[in-house]
Amino acid sequence: MLFPPPPWTNGPIRLYHGTGLASATEILATGVVVSRGRPGTDFGPGFYTTTLERQAQTWAYEQADRDNAPAAVVALDLSREDLAGLATLSFVRGDFAAEDFWSFVVHCRLALDGGHARWGGNKLYDVVAGPVSSFWKQRLLIANVDQISFHSFAAQNILNAAPKEISWISNR
Repeated sequence: MLFPPPPWTNGPIRLYHGTGLASATEILATGVVVSRGRPGTDFGPGFYTTTLERQAQTWAYEQADRDNAPAAVVALDLSREDLAGLATLSFVRGDFAAEDFWSFVVHCRLALDGGHARWGGNKLYDVVAGPVSSFWKQRLLIANVDQISFHSFAAQNILNAAPKEISWISNR
């Protein structure tokens, strides 16, 4: 028997950000600050999210271990119409032969030009989406996960206008 999906409504997209509980609480209280992102990441400094809560939980555990604190996931419901107005770079493929993806990841990971997601000179991509590297020097991915990173003040404004909640906490 065929189980069709629900009708398309162009409703908000739910994204998840894994972090420590203190940071999650701060995001709810004062908002996202994209400039706090660290260099040397797949798509450069920014605010990273995923469409998969389980992936955000993994990121939350990693951050919580570094901070020796409880892990948490922030869920954000973003307007697709607001996102459509942002300069976006999307990578669908990340296999070994995806030269454009790996070239971009190496540029950002090595923090070349500050490791920022740039186009047209000094203009930042607002959003970058694609697969997640595991061993980037060997061009290997983590299977069945994604990342959507936000880099500009325009993107930050959309993130901060979106409804947010803590969707998961673990005290391990």
